Amino acid sequence: MLSLGLSTLSVALLGAVANLTLLPQDKGGQSPACLDGTPYGYYYVPAATGAGASKWTINLQGGGWCYDEEACYERSNTSLGSSAQFPKSSGCECLNVDAVGLVDDCNCVFLPYGDGASFAGYRADPWPVPGTKASLWFRGIRNLDAAVDAALGLGLKGATELVVTGGSAGGLSTFLHADRIAARVHAVNPTVRVTAAPVVGFFLDHPNHNHTAENYTAWMAYIYGMQNLTFGGDGGLMPECRVAFPDTPYYCFMAPHMQQFVKTPYFMFNSKYDWWQVLNILQLHEPFATPAEQHAVPS
Repeated sequence: MLSLGLSTLSVALLGAVANLTLLPQDKGGQSPACLDGTPYGYYYVPAATGAGASKWTINLQGGGWCYDEEACYERSNTSLGSSAQFPKSSGCECLNVDAVGLVDDCNCVFLPYGDGASFAGYRADPWPVPGTKASLWFRGIRNLDAAVDAALGLGLKGATELVVTGGSAGGLSTFLHADRIAARVHAVNPTVRVTAAPVVGFFLDHPNHNHTAENYTAWMAYIYGMQNLTFGGDGGLMPECRVAFPDTPYYCFMAPHMQQFVKTPYFMFNSKYDWWQVLNILQLHEPFATPAEQHAVPS
């Protein structure tokens, strides 16, 4: 849930849409791909006027995570894991600002979800789904890099400002990848101002109410191994974080632990009360019948 006032984040470019552009798969195991192996793609909505020509937003779609192979296989048959299910066209929300507030015109690149791990994993070879003949493609970081490279070719290299944003799992993506995107853009345009705006992407490392082993932190740790989240050039996690957490490297896939290493200036939008986290991290559901449950849930 977003706090009061965040509805203004949805005002930009609601009437402008772009067709899906699929990326080539000509680099073998390094090619971008969705969970089902279909090509990854993006939507590019160009600025409508000259006033927005040098302003860019990269908007990363959210949609939770798939916590094991079975869940990822299920996702691979949906629009969160297969470009065959992506909409043919989509809008894109600018998050650039001026002295007055949000601007309604920019070059906007919308990156649909396709990997189930906040654009962070990479395996060159398909990964088997236990008990089936099916396979999964974990190429999230390749999808991100290829899409940013495409944006550079569309004119991002001439930008004066870039905002990286996303909501929910896309908010975590923003924390994870703002520096990586900034580095790729600064390599060709050192003067562009890059900022980030993660929206409700700060998911707590917190036990569930009953303190069982089946909890959110364990789920994220499993994703870390399953999707081969690594550090450096082929990985979607930050090397500085790896040094800080040598015994629990999956912490670097969780915003409360890794956000301290983000160098890109960012403004975090997060609600005081988050119903998703009550249901999925605290793992409580209405009615909150006992005094302990009532105490655990914010009111």
